[in-house]
Amino acid sequence: MRILMFGIAGFLFFHCQPRDVPEMPDHEYIRLDFHAAFGTAPKTVALHRIGDSIWLQVKETGRETNPLTREKRHYAIGPDGQYDTIFYYKKLGANDWAIMDSLLVVKNFWDESPQIDAGCIDGFHFTFDASGKGRKLKISRGCPKGNIYEIGLHLIRLAGYTDEHGVPVRNNPIR
Repeated sequence: MRILMFGIAGFLFFHCQPRDVPEMPDHEYIRLDFHAAFGTAPKTVALHRIGDSIWLQVKETGRETNPLTREKRHYAIGPDGQYDTIFYYKKLGANDWAIMDSLLVVKNFWDESPQIDAGCIDGFHFTFDASGKGRKLKISRGCPKGNIYEIGLHLIRLAGYTDEHGVPVRNNPIR
């Protein structure tokens, strides 16, 4: 039951967030919201492009309240585990966008179905929100595998984490 409650809380956390993506015709982005069924703080990684400007946006939330049980959780994030939220931007180059764009094409991202229920209750949940070249797509996967997992892992590594568990890369100047 506790795992189910945490899954619902994570779902509500990500789907009740205000979308800070501006509506601009030349704005392309891919956003990944991911969290584990237990034990790690919810994270958001977004790669944006407007013209020649390319940047990465990362948000990690360390404190949350389960809306159903009112249970408060604190994840030790940041130096000494004292932060409630970590939020930062990182400027990237055109090469980073080209790699991500080609990865989306090679892995058939734009042809994926919006939701596949894998019946997963104890793994990671990925939610993608993407827009580019006149296309928009929102994909949700529990226990992602294959192409979706590889695309998510690429974004996670761009953000400075080693994997979906949210372990920061050593000597990362941002973290």
